[in-house]
Amino acid sequence: MRARGGRPVLAIEIGARSLKMLVGSVSRSGIRLDRAHVSRYERVSDDLATEIAATLKSWKARKLPVLACLPRSLATVHALDLPSVNPAELADMVDFQALRQTPYSKEEILYDYRLAGSQRPGYTRVLLVIAQRSALRQRFHIFEEAGLEPERMTLGTEGLLAASELAVPKKTGEPVAWLDVDADSAEFVVVANRQPSHSRSIRLGADQLATNAEETRPKLLEEILRSLERHRAESPDHAPRSLTVTGARLPGLGEWLADGLGLPCETRDLLSNAKTWPRDLAKDEPALHACSLTALLGMAAAPERLDINLIPDTVRSRRELLRHSRQLGTFGLWLTTALAALSLFATLRFFLLKAQRDALREEFLASEPARQRMEHKQTVAGKARAYADPRNSAARILADIHPLIPPDVFLESIEYDAERNRVVLAGSGNTIQDARTLVRNLEAADSFRNVSEEGSTAKDSRTGRFRFRIACPLAEPER
Repeated sequence: MRARGGRPVLAIEIGARSLKMLVGSVSRSGIRLDRAHVSRYERVSDDLATEIAATLKSWKARKLPVLACLPRSLATVHALDLPSVNPAELADMVDFQALRQTPYSKEEILYDYRLAGSQRPGYTRVLLVIAQRSALRQRFHIFEEAGLEPERMTLGTEGLLAASELAVPKKTGEPVAWLDVDADSAEFVVVANRQPSHSRSIRLGADQLATNAEETRPKLLEEILRSLERHRAESPDHAPRSLTVTGARLPGLGEWLADGLGLPCETRDLLSNAKTWPRDLAKDEPALHACSLTALLGMAAAPERLDINLIPDTVRSRRELLRHSRQLGTFGLWLTTALAALSLFATLRFFLLKAQRDALREEFLASEPARQRMEHKQTVAGKARAYADPRNSAARILADIHPLIPPDVFLESIEYDAERNRVVLAGSGNTIQDARTLVRNLEAADSFRNVSEEGSTAKDSRTGRFRFRIACPLAEPER
């Protein structure tokens, strides 16, 4: 997606139990947060469309570009090292791998991928994202009911990556682990050379970590250690050297993880560090800090860094049909108005144009015999000039051909075709090469052009010589 030059973007996520919306952008001073809304619910339903529409109406944000986010917990992500650097080959490999990496049929899933650099020569690391169409259809139905038309449905992982790039200095390329804690889940991502090297969804969120820390923190640590072990096995040269915790505000979680992992750990509150804040929203609003808005902040601040697009084909087709219908409606209205304005003029002009056409046709028919006579005269004159040309006389033709005949070539006949303005030589030679030599000699002469053999040169079983026929079109006479 193309960069928007700091223009505000509406980022929205319909999670399993929470709705998140924000309007944000990026400037030289950092991330700007203009609007934010978070609500909780028991299950996803069509009532969310009413809430979204009412929120957008109060924000007056109907005309903003819309980016939708699919939570990481609702998708399957695989980091694959594919043996190719050719984009076309990689696309075919991804199509094959997508069906292998999921138990669902092709009709039940939608997938996309982003290139994640290369960790060894001749290979390309690809981040493959697979989502169920049912979850996507449910969300796009709500968007349509709310009057939204998202330009892209990306994965929360991409928003997290965009946010991490904004938070880390550009010259820093060392592997870093990120843990983004949401209300009901968390995502662990390893970023190497500013590209995603590993991603895993952890079904432990801020709700469990805040209410039962003694039981859930060790489980979270175990899941992170398992992810680190798997990542080290896949990419031993890109082991993360530090951990950054973002998302929900959980005091002491970073320090506790640092002790358990043996890695330096830093907690970043990207939401509170926004350079601007909505006037009608308190910075310590509990709903905002009980979940993660990191992905939405990254999407709004850097939409040009998003590659994944999980918009279903049915939605794309319906949008195209609606767009074409609106265009056709506008064109039809304009065309009707134009035709009504031109109808009177066309009626008045009709008989005049018909009369002019009839007059021109009669004039053309009257001149047709003269034109045919002129063409006949030109044809006769051209043939007369060809016959009269000294270069087409038999003596001149024989004089031009004689010095060009190789010693071992015998000519049996010379035919002059005046209609086609050419000479056909028939004869024989000791070898096939004799006929080829004669063709080259004739082609080099000024009297002939486009010399070629007619048929194939074949050996006469009776004489042992190779018989040939050579067509020699005569050069056009100089005018």
